[in-house]
Formats: sequence, C-alpha cells, structure tokens
Amino acid sequence: MRNRKEVERTKKPKPVMDISALKHLMALEPDEDVVNCEYCLYHTQAANEDKRHCELGYCPYVAERLPFGLVTYREAILATAYEVIDNRFTYRAVKLMGKPDNSKVRFMNITHRNYFYYSKESLQITGKQMTAQLYLLTATVRLWQQIQNYVSKARVDYEHFKPEQFSDTSYTLFGVAKDMYLKTEYIEMSDLADSYLVNANLFLIICNALAIQRFGEEILTLPIEIKKAERSDAD
Repeated sequence: MRNRKEVERTKKPKPVMDISALKHLMALEPDEDVVNCEYCLYHTQAANEDKRHCELGYCPYVAERLPFGLVTYREAILATAYEVIDNRFTYRAVKLMGKPDNSKVRFMNITHRNYFYYSKESLQITGKQMTAQLYLLTATVRLWQQIQNYVSKARVDYEHFKPEQFSDTSYTLFGVAKDMYLKTEYIEMSDLADSYLVNANLFLIICNALAIQRFGEEILTLPIEIKKAERSDAD
C-alpha cells in the first residue's frame, strides 16, 4: 500500500523543523519539552472546533511524542490516515474519529484480541509490519484458522495460501494484509473508504493495522484522552 510520501503528493504544511533535525535534537536531549505542543509552530491559544489547540488536523510528530506518553489513540489514527493517498479514506477516518465511542475500537472482539497476543508471543513476532499483518490475520476465526500454518516469525506465505469460503470481512482483512506485505493495491483505498462496502468497525480495524505498521502495537493501548494535569506531571 502506498502512502502520500511514496507518491510525493503530500499537501502537509512544513513542520517547525524537519524530522531529521528533531530526531537529532532528541538524541542529544531526550526531553518531553522538545515535543511539547505549546512550543510547536502550529499551536494556537484558542481551541478549534475539535477542542484542540492546533492549526493542523493531525500531528506530524506522533512518533517523537509517543515515548513520553503524550499521544492519544485519536492522534495516532489521524496521523496515519493523513498519510494515505486517497482523500476519501482520510475524510472517513476524520469523521469516525469525531465520535468518542469509535476510539474504543481496538479489536474486532475478545477472540481477536486473544488470537493476536497469543500468536504474537508464540511466533515471537516483533517487527511493525509483521505485527500489523498478524493483527489483521487474527481478526476473524475462519481467516486465522486457515492461514495460521502459513505464518512464521518473519513472513507470511501468501503465495501458497488459498482462501476457502471467506466472508467479505475475512477477504478484506486478508487482502489488506497481503497488500501490506507485497506493497500492492489489490484492495483499493477508495473501496475501504466506501461505507457501503466496508462497515465502520472493519474500517477502524484497518486503520489500527496501518497505525501499527507505522508506530507499533502500542497504539492499541493509547489513551482516549490525556488530561491536562497528566501532561503537566510529565513536564
């Protein structure tokens, strides 16, 4: 799956400093003050309609803020969605993240959660891309039961795997995981953005997988909100 950077179609404003400079500064002085929103070029005194003090619809510094516990689940999902080349996908993610209950969707169900964590530990999977694929492939019972013998620590043998009697949901999950691994687009982002083809819950699961691929599995445990007092304690 391609993102905006890969096709050089990003329309994001230039950050206060480029990422390489920020990472260099963080290496010299790993301090949460470096990534405090109040010191960002896009920080505003007045809150916007989303009650955020930011000019942007997403945060370009999620990866740098994550180690300090300064990122919410919503911020991670939006930062991921804004990297997707299809504007309809991004719009749908923004719309769904505007509803508080949607920030609670971390797994399809308890079975998905159990399959994911048990399989990740037993297979000793650590990489972000493999973790994201595993997250998708363990989302339904039928999908995981069929493909689990084709999954190893470092790869998924998509070439020899043949799905049987998949539901639309399982096929979509399988297709997105395969696209991640092969960097193909058998399932187009525009189709994922279509609410008639992909329901809201499945769409959010896919957003989670894309966020895992970018930031790691810790996005699954990010808080819905960070209270001001907690941010102050981190300072």
